[in-house]
Amino acid sequence: MAIVSVNLANEVGYGNITVPSTGTGNLLTVLFHSVYVFSITSITDNAPGGSNTYVEVPNTQIGNAGSDDGLHIWYCANSKPGATNIATSFVGSPSALLTMYGEWSGTNTTSPIADSNTYAGSGTNKRFPVLTAPVGNELFITCLGNSSANEAGIDSPWVLFGTSTTQGAYAILSGTPGTYAPPWTPDQTDAFIATGALFSAAPTGPSAKQKSSMFLVF
Repeated sequence: MAIVSVNLANEVGYGNITVPSTGTGNLLTVLFHSVYVFSITSITDNAPGGSNTYVEVPNTQIGNAGSDDGLHIWYCANSKPGATNIATSFVGSPSALLTMYGEWSGTNTTSPIADSNTYAGSGTNKRFPVLTAPVGNELFITCLGNSSANEAGIDSPWVLFGTSTTQGAYAILSGTPGTYAPPWTPDQTDAFIATGALFSAAPTGPSAKQKSSMFLVF
């Protein structure tokens, strides 16, 4: 089953983001970039009957790129319908916070994370974290932070999302099995940090009902 982008939203503020009404059984991703290092204690939304459950992707929190930038990736694996607002509680004082939201269908709703990592660098070696796609058709989501440099571009077939090609925008790709470390082109040489997560597609193959029918004897 192919992973499909359902909705995307971006907002600059302090933890609240308005999103298109969520669907049922989808992956919700929330990426954060702030000028200052910060921690997130919880994320909730206004889904009827109670909030969706959000958790942080392991190994994706990173901070300090010359001016103490901070990055985070959180997700909900199996969405409930009807949420239109996401609220985040912080420890610290995120400044110029950019929140980037995505809703994706066709993902694994029980164990979606295939890989995750961070990367820090400087100079001309600009790339996102190295992540390994074990099967193919995974969704690679990244977030970038710099002390001053912005993205001037990203290599095809990667696609840049966000309000513009500025700090914190992210790229996605559903591809074949293998190792990915997508490069990006800066508008200047500077220190930077990046974080990334790889989400797996929904399992394919016969359903439980189809499997049971294989053993029917007539």
